[in-house]
Amino acid sequence: MAGASWRPIPPQRRPGTARGLEKKLPVTLTETLASFASVQPVRLMFQDEARFGHISDCRRCGGKKPQRPLVKALLTHQYTYVYAALSPGDGALDSRVLPHVNTACLQVFIDAVAARYRHENIVMVIDGAGGHKSKALTLPANLRFLLLATLSARTQPAGTGLGAAT
Repeated sequence: MAGASWRPIPPQRRPGTARGLEKKLPVTLTETLASFASVQPVRLMFQDEARFGHISDCRRCGGKKPQRPLVKALLTHQYTYVYAALSPGDGALDSRVLPHVNTACLQVFIDAVAARYRHENIVMVIDGAGGHKSKALTLPANLRFLLLATLSARTQPAGTGLGAAT
């Protein structure tokens, strides 16, 4: 590859991303706070889920040439999911280890968070995953969701690889 040089590729601007969220955030927060039935202290939390698991894939065992013992292939998927919400104001972290990422498990998690902070109104910032928008999800009286903009590298750096440590 004579003459080829490496250079980083700048991220592309996408319409309707973080810029729109930044401009609309004060109005959106005011509307969200007005939707609470009672006036209580406000707790801002950021929520996400993560998958942890195990994949075992047995293949040929290592050995000196020409011997390479064969082992039956076995592929096992074993996962568990962690739901977590962080309150940057005081560093409070709430988490639950649950078997799936679905509406029922998210309901268990938000009910637990709302119960823990029952004397506070919670604004929980979440991504736009399908389960977060489900009609079957019942929000507790003291909790409201604030959805992040979709496809936003500035608000969701981990999903794009831009937030990786160098």
